Amino acid sequence: MHKNCYNTIIITNENSNELNRLIDTEFSHFLTKNYTSNDNDKFYIYRTGDYGISFKLWSECAPDFEWLDGLITKYQNVWIKNNWLSENGSAGIWIGTMRNGEKEIKRLDWQDMSLEQEMCTFSNW
Repeated sequence: MHKNCYNTIIITNENSNELNRLIDTEFSHFLTKNYTSNDNDKFYIYRTGDYGISFKLWSECAPDFEWLDGLITKYQNVWIKNNWLSENGSAGIWIGTMRNGEKEIKRLDWQDMSLEQEMCTFSNW
């Protein structure tokens, strides 16, 4: 059985043209009017600006670290932060960018409340 992983991702870029190219290229299938309601549950942009985007992204089991790493390779002026929480309670933060031509990636993992525990704990909120 697959476990859901909910990612909250922020991407910034001092070059607004490169950020727009990233959004158009990497998220184009979600930005069309033809995506299904199931896709809407998987991807949701909740803040944008000239130099940044913040969105929620569903993945199976764990974040797609390979995809995040690839974004840094393709768009070398980006800074990316991904906070995640899986159904089973595994959680963490992944931060990546390029500094002086070298990838700099930091990752911290921990065991958190499961999504079910969180819902039960805060059910009166």
